[in-house]
Amino acid sequence: MNALTQIFDAYNIRARLAPMLLVLLPAALAGISWFPPEAKWQAAIAGVGGTLALGVLFAEMGRDLGKKKEQHLYKLWGGKPSTQLLSFRASNLNSLTLKRYHEILQRVRRDLRLPSSQEAELADTASADKVYESCGDFLRRETRDKTKFPLLFETNISYGFRRNLWAMKPAAIGIAVLSGAACGIRVYTLALGSGSAMPIPTVSSVLILLLLVWWAVRISPSWVKPIAFAYAAQLLEACQTLEDRALNSPGPRVVL
Repeated sequence: MNALTQIFDAYNIRARLAPMLLVLLPAALAGISWFPPEAKWQAAIAGVGGTLALGVLFAEMGRDLGKKKEQHLYKLWGGKPSTQLLSFRASNLNSLTLKRYHEILQRVRRDLRLPSSQEAELADTASADKVYESCGDFLRRETRDKTKFPLLFETNISYGFRRNLWAMKPAAIGIAVLSGAACGIRVYTLALGSGSAMPIPTVSSVLILLLLVWWAVRISPSWVKPIAFAYAAQLLEACQTLEDRALNSPGPRVVL
């Protein structure tokens, strides 16, 4: 896969680039507001083009920040979602469903010994969690083919989008505040000069204010959590598919 294909990959665009563009959107609106009226089309092109270029440039930074802060989310939630869903003491799955996942994972991961009951798990919770985490890593590795697991891929994109947005919240709020101030100054100077403010700076100011409220109120760990656990649940559902494919594959039976 060449560099250009990687940039325009669905995950990169929607989970990495899109969050960064939302972070930089107030700056683009502020830039458009300061262009003279006769250059509004040039301003729009420059604002959109500049935002897109910076978004591509900083998309990887947003991803790295999201991964770095991910452990903080796990701590707030009580652990990694896939590990929690496999745990007898923490899972909200139906007990029969959880038992079926354990049995499948024990068959396809013969190198591991999964706890057979809640009592066995409680006897050594640290070791049990390591086993569950290893199972989660195994499932993520075996389900990377987005053509075979399209729903899982889509959910992973949604999770990456929300996680990266939350990770960049402080920077986004700072950019929005500075951009809002710049638009406010532009509205004020235009009002002083002509007695009325131009519509572009006024609309930009309102949009930035709405974005600032959205960032402050909506973007939070509780907004990321549902999609994180939805992804984990779909990841566990995939273990049945993996076992079925192993059983139905031609030739000698292979342990995944």
